[in-house]
Amino acid sequence: MTILNARSLAWLASVLLLTCFQAQANDDFPSEQEATSIIATHEEIKASFYQVIRMTPGKHMGKDGFIQENVLRVSVFAPNSASHPSRVIKHYLMQYHPAYGWFLEKTKEDSRGVYLEISSQKQGRIYLR
Repeated sequence: MTILNARSLAWLASVLLLTCFQAQANDDFPSEQEATSIIATHEEIKASFYQVIRMTPGKHMGKDGFIQENVLRVSVFAPNSASHPSRVIKHYLMQYHPAYGWFLEKTKEDSRGVYLEISSQKQGRIYLR
């Protein structure tokens, strides 16, 4: 029986950690049904009108130079709008947060002022003021 030296043990630990991290990251992606539900909630159009083409993980750099590390680009066949049902191809950039899961957000304004509307995997639709 051989005893692993420190270098071999460190290498083995790093490989196991990386494998576990990759498995965890892949399990966290939403299913096509969950992605469709998030988008339908965000757009306020029935989920059955959407068909996922592909979901691609990646990074995104905003206009201000901020880089988001955990972004999922979801491409779908979708209605142009609620009042124009002709189908077009749309792309959505979903972000990830532990409290929300995968989510989409948009800024809105009403008589009380500006607020943030979040359509999320874990909590559904949320309004932040």
